[in-house]
Amino acid sequence: MSFFEDVNSELYKLGIYMEAEHNEVGPNQFEITIMYENVNISVDNNQLLMHILEKTALDHDLVCLLKEKPFKNMAGSGKHNNYSLATNYGRNLFTPGKTPKNNPVFLLFLASMIEVCNKYQKLIRIASSSVTNDYRLGGDEAPPAIISLFIGRDLEEVLESVANDDFEEKVIENMVKIPHLGEIKTDSSDRNRTSPIAYTGNKFEFRMLGSSKSAADLNTVINIGFAESVKKIADRLEKVDEDRLKEEAYSIVKEIYQENKNILFQGDGYSEEWEKEAEKRGLENFPTFLEAVIAAKATKAYDIFEKSGIFTKKEIESIIKVEYEDVTKFFSSQLEILNNMIHQEILPSAMREIASIKDYLSFVENERLRQRARKINEKVGKLLDYCDVISDILEKSEDMDLLEDKAGYLQKETRKVAGEIRQISDSLEKLISRENYSMPNYVDMLKTL
Repeated sequence: MSFFEDVNSELYKLGIYMEAEHNEVGPNQFEITIMYENVNISVDNNQLLMHILEKTALDHDLVCLLKEKPFKNMAGSGKHNNYSLATNYGRNLFTPGKTPKNNPVFLLFLASMIEVCNKYQKLIRIASSSVTNDYRLGGDEAPPAIISLFIGRDLEEVLESVANDDFEEKVIENMVKIPHLGEIKTDSSDRNRTSPIAYTGNKFEFRMLGSSKSAADLNTVINIGFAESVKKIADRLEKVDEDRLKEEAYSIVKEIYQENKNILFQGDGYSEEWEKEAEKRGLENFPTFLEAVIAAKATKAYDIFEKSGIFTKKEIESIIKVEYEDVTKFFSSQLEILNNMIHQEILPSAMREIASIKDYLSFVENERLRQRARKINEKVGKLLDYCDVISDILEKSEDMDLLEDKAGYLQKETRKVAGEIRQISDSLEKLISRENYSMPNYVDMLKTL
């Protein structure tokens, strides 16, 4: 409790105010929400919050992990980027009103967001992520890597009725019965927790953003895409007589919806069926950050930054190069750390356990313990073989000239080797006593707070 009190005190000094703090799904996992602000200020506040969380944790003999997936088979961490758009006189353009179908302004801006999410799938995937976020997306308590947008059945019905004159709009009640209180209307907009992007009443929630990443890139992509889409709409409306404005607005909504409705999805984003369905719809699926960067480069998806005057062509090339370097450094570091962990932690622990068994067997014979020692020794031999594999991978990568090839090679080989080493190390942990095992286990790290 004192930790959160100190966090709140430090934030208050900077004019940053808390909206919510509560436990999350994972052990020792917490959610913290700061108040809405203009996007540039909100992004800065979020960066300050990350710094204060890490700094204050150390003051309390804790460590604040901002990595997306620090523990296997446990809920990862991310950020929910809530995006709304308001006029200078306070009108939220994403508020549907009581009759959304009769609100052409809302429908135009809703259609624009649908177009942005569909047209810039690659950039949203890249801007939301990093190589470390790849371990989270599609995992426990995280959205999948396929971009889709959930707006609720009622709004889809509205858009379908605008696009098709003969479509009969279904009445969706969204009522829940509560004993002794009768029926209460529920919010139909935010029922799908597996969706990467969801309309949540008067804003859009982008859920892919990694917990270690700045929100600046994602909001820049959204703003650029939105500006482009709204400009096209404005150019059309400005050429129309006032008495035909409403008719033209509905015509634009109809066109955008029909061209981009493939991005709308109401079902389970984790299911295998959705992967197949998404492929049929022509949606892009990039399981890794690197694959998305390579595809964006190949299809010139980054050109929107140059057209908008955000970056020059040379700056875009530098950004892509830095992204390749991030992947390369991450996986080469992971291999070196793995190698060090094997030699400095796992092998000495295994040797101590075998020595303890040997001491025991010098007094009493026990064939089961001999088998256990042989099993430990066999796994030690496999780990030493993998140390040679690690050296070979690092050596081969150093001879590669193209950063893209180097990043791809290191990612592929490291993921394979690290997974196999993890299996052996996990099995060794079960064979070695706590007295002899030098590294902390999940209980030590997560059950002692």
